[in-house]
Amino acid sequence: MTLISRFKHAFAGLFTWLSMSPVAEFGFHPSQHPLGALITDTHVPSGDSPVFRPPAPNPDDHDFVCDYSAMQGWLPCSIPENRECWLRNKNGREFNIHTDYEKLAPVGITRHYSLNITEGSINADGQPFTKAKLFNELYPGPWLEACWGDTLNITVINSMKENGTSIHWHGIRQNQTMDMDGVNGITQCPIAPSQNYTYSFKATQYGTSWYHSHYSVQYADGLQGPLTIHGPSSAPFDASKRPLLMTDWSHNSAFQLLYNRNWGNKTILLNGAGNVAHYNYTPTLKVPDNYVLRFNKTPTDKPRRPKRYLLRLINTSFDSTFVFSIDNHWLQIVTADFVPIESYFNTSVLIGIGQRYNVIVEANPLAGDANPVPDDGNFWIRTFIADNCGIKPGGKGYEQTGILRYNHTSMATPKSLPWTKISKRCSDETYTSLRPKLPWYVGPAANAKNSDHLAGEQFNVIFDQAWRCSTLERSMERSSPYR
Repeated sequence: MTLISRFKHAFAGLFTWLSMSPVAEFGFHPSQHPLGALITDTHVPSGDSPVFRPPAPNPDDHDFVCDYSAMQGWLPCSIPENRECWLRNKNGREFNIHTDYEKLAPVGITRHYSLNITEGSINADGQPFTKAKLFNELYPGPWLEACWGDTLNITVINSMKENGTSIHWHGIRQNQTMDMDGVNGITQCPIAPSQNYTYSFKATQYGTSWYHSHYSVQYADGLQGPLTIHGPSSAPFDASKRPLLMTDWSHNSAFQLLYNRNWGNKTILLNGAGNVAHYNYTPTLKVPDNYVLRFNKTPTDKPRRPKRYLLRLINTSFDSTFVFSIDNHWLQIVTADFVPIESYFNTSVLIGIGQRYNVIVEANPLAGDANPVPDDGNFWIRTFIADNCGIKPGGKGYEQTGILRYNHTSMATPKSLPWTKISKRCSDETYTSLRPKLPWYVGPAANAKNSDHLAGEQFNVIFDQAWRCSTLERSMERSSPYR
């Protein structure tokens, strides 16, 4: 990084530090009382306050809003040509992409969600899976949303007959709420059948993530869903789409596969839909339709810029690394996991298990060396298996897991061809391309106490006299000015 760039980031960080309030009360969480009525959303207050829909929502989605009512004098500042700004005070101060989100965040609201875990049977690809474990009887699980600075209270009800469970919120730092991390055997005992547990933590980061069971290999049987924390972005966009979850999939429980050391007849799903015929199996049920993205054509009656769409990509696999690509469309990569980066362009992006990338795709199909733009406006979305990095690739076209359509009424099978020279090497994105917008520098260990007791966290799990997990008490020694 050049000296000028370092000065720029240092100045931006100092400016935002002078203008912000620190994140309020790390570590707050309620006692684990029996459930009353379950709340799944929040009210929308009236009056002159910064309450707004996140940038460029999909009109088909529910009416989700960011609510910063506690921050009088602040207003949203994200516009299509500048998504780096999030909130701006009347005096010019900002929460933006240069704000050090390890230390500072806006003051949001508390959002309440409930997730009921049940067992059932689903058809994801033309063959039945009778050992499914589901959140709210959905696969993938419901889309959980929050805004930068919100607190999430998520009640998990275990309605399974035999399995315990715990739910992990992937990538969330859990600063001073380590006991909310959802890793049974480490931060909590499993949630027993017929019991419930409420996780509470602050969304001090922003971007794309997912939640999943952390009980053995349970998540591979269906316990996974998308989590979005709305906030700034490092590049302009005009509209956003729902998260895209890609995974490998079997028709036997992951517990059985692991026990037998046989990965079984797997396929690939995109947002819960696949086609078992791509792996030379005969469907015994109706094959679900491919997942479809819809873009709007760029009008040609006057010169105008093509529309730019934000896509949130998540690899929730059990055993596979994917290479994601859309025929005839370049990807502008803007976020890696929860880290906004200096954007760069490529025809594909490699996504390891658990990784997330936000990409921006322009509604402007382009021809390549060997893939002309088809006339019908239908394009394959492809999720290749990286070389020697997951289940074996299936037959020809196995990677055709979704469709991008410009003609919203079309049902035609795309005739588009893949980009040539896509690397399928099992290697992360080029490290020189992954440049954070907010530079980080390695410091002391985050869990080590220092003389000021400003870092680190310790807690004890105490069993009752019968050495059962039915009683779980927390003894938190929080090395924090908020303890």
